Amino acid sequence: MVSKPGFDTNKLNNNISSLDWQEILNNGALLNKCIQGQYNPGSIFKLVTIMCALENGISSDFVVNCTSKPFLGEHFHCWYKPGHGAVKSMQDAIAKSCNHYMFTIAKILGIKNILNTAKKFGLGEKTNINLPFEKTGSLKNNNKNLATLLMLSIGQGFIIVTPMQLNKILCLIANGSYSVVNYVKNQKQLDQEKLNEVNFNKSKSNEAQINQNITELSKEESGIIFNENIKRNFEEINNANKKLLNENNLNNFLNSEPKEDQIFKQEHLAILRQGLYQAVNLPFGTSYLMRPKIEGLTLYGKTSTV
Repeated sequence: MVSKPGFDTNKLNNNISSLDWQEILNNGALLNKCIQGQYNPGSIFKLVTIMCALENGISSDFVVNCTSKPFLGEHFHCWYKPGHGAVKSMQDAIAKSCNHYMFTIAKILGIKNILNTAKKFGLGEKTNINLPFEKTGSLKNNNKNLATLLMLSIGQGFIIVTPMQLNKILCLIANGSYSVVNYVKNQKQLDQEKLNEVNFNKSKSNEAQINQNITELSKEESGIIFNENIKRNFEEINNANKKLLNENNLNNFLNSEPKEDQIFKQEHLAILRQGLYQAVNLPFGTSYLMRPKIEGLTLYGKTSTV
């Protein structure tokens, strides 16, 4: 995690001058913006609006004609002034980050439905990362007029979130919506993980040797005969391997059967992931021109302006 601006911690070792201390206070350097900064989410929230539409039965092929005209009165234009024209799918709407598309489906859904989906993504509450003084953001709102609804659909207006909460939204979309708690590891935990990896590699090497011994034994006895000691050692190593795998690797939820603790339907998540892919990798995507070109790595993403 990165929080800017920072400050020179050496200045705190001795008697810090009032000028330096005031500078630190004024620029917000003592605020961990990852978990304490509270902002409008901007266009990342459009992923929540799209998920809400899918959950409430709107087809992913829903078509909206985005024009240069304002959506309400003289306000609520699309950010793309000429208009996107026919936006033919939700994936297309995510990739182009079309405001008119969000306005249209939000008008169908209403504030209550969109906020219910936002809560499923963990907004309005702490992520419970193991760091102190985390903020919750806010979904509280007393206005239920159309203008408030339209602002909400594109992540503006009354809604405020922390960057860590936005990270959780993308994590849920990426991992199959299995809710996990982020945590910061200390050096002792990192050292233990390295030790576990070394032990795991050793156990794999021992397992390979045992397999070879079993094969040779079987050949000698002209049948599949297992020495009890070899069998017991094999089982012990196999159980140790399983334990290490459980401790050090995330399960692959994308290809697994839906579980009770998975929050969203896999087919809905797939639509969001397709939109995130198009946003970065197709020429009409809002992230296409700024994408880093890293060989062998497929990137997904969403632009957002606050």
